[in-house]
Amino acid sequence: MSEEKLSLCLIQNQKIIGLRYYQLPNIEKPGGYQAWQACLQNDNWFTLDFKNKRLFLDTKKYTLVPEALFDAQYAESYLKLLHDNLSDNKVFYSKLHQFQATLVFAISAVWNKLIDQFFNPLEIKHQNETLLGVGYRFTNKKNQLVVNVNHKEVTILYLYEGAIKFLNTFDAEFDTDLTYFILSVADLLKLPSDKFEILILGQINQTASSIGLLKKYISQVNFCNRLNSLEYPLAFREFQEQNHYLEIHTLLCE
Repeated sequence: MSEEKLSLCLIQNQKIIGLRYYQLPNIEKPGGYQAWQACLQNDNWFTLDFKNKRLFLDTKKYTLVPEALFDAQYAESYLKLLHDNLSDNKVFYSKLHQFQATLVFAISAVWNKLIDQFFNPLEIKHQNETLLGVGYRFTNKKNQLVVNVNHKEVTILYLYEGAIKFLNTFDAEFDTDLTYFILSVADLLKLPSDKFEILILGQINQTASSIGLLKKYISQVNFCNRLNSLEYPLAFREFQEQNHYLEIHTLLCE
């Protein structure tokens, strides 16, 4: 769930039995909350009772804090070092023991109001916790970046020897932005230009022009595919941009 989109996935006995996706007006803008409210009120899934409910939030208001330095009563203070306008925000945090870190994130009051109305009770996580889980499971190479491509955003992760070396989200509206930020991060981390590789996941098609441009500069471009241990509906073959969808990998947390 982000400010403009919502993906819903139902899973039972390692089988995906339903997937819905909504593109909606920005919940932070005038009329946005009302549009979201009307949409969710008409979705019959919200009238059903589920054994487990997990909500993964995609918000750029986040930061990582070393586990040894984290104190829950100062959670908002860590965010204020990097983000402004947190006065009406609700702050959450998730402890990532395998990385000896805590992921702290925040959402606005209007966003939190919608969650309280339609999603409670449930477990709330940040989407980057899922990205870290995918990276931890699928890659731990010295010169490999994990790249999650989202709607007008790209998140880049460098994970090596069980430690988070880099994690940041950038605005990426143009095809050239994806290549620019990946090469910039690789240069910052001093990865060898002719040897480093990337693992891409997210809402993207392998034939997209941005991927074609990326392959001109990076020789090893790989894609993270759906989990073979899960059973998918045949209709999923039609959704090429969801072959590498991060939301599908939230099932790692099932």
